[in-house]
Amino acid sequence: MVELRDYHRAIQAYKALRNYCRNWGLVEQEMWVSEQIGMAYRTMRSHEIAIDYFKVQMSLAWELHDTAAEI
Repeated sequence: MVELRDYHRAIQAYKALRNYCRNWGLVEQEMWVSEQIGMAYRTMRSHEIAIDYFKVQMSLAWELHDTAAEI
């Protein structure tokens, strides 16, 4: 079980889920997971890494023409 505020384990779980989404072509879900990873890194104050994941989320939103998902 993941402890509250155990962001490192949460990020590991999200990355595994992101890989699953990529393998199955679940682009909308991959976009959401990328945002969650970015938010976890932002909370940990790893801003540069968070920005990288927000960029992935943004590019997937553009690919889907999903203007609502553009942060």
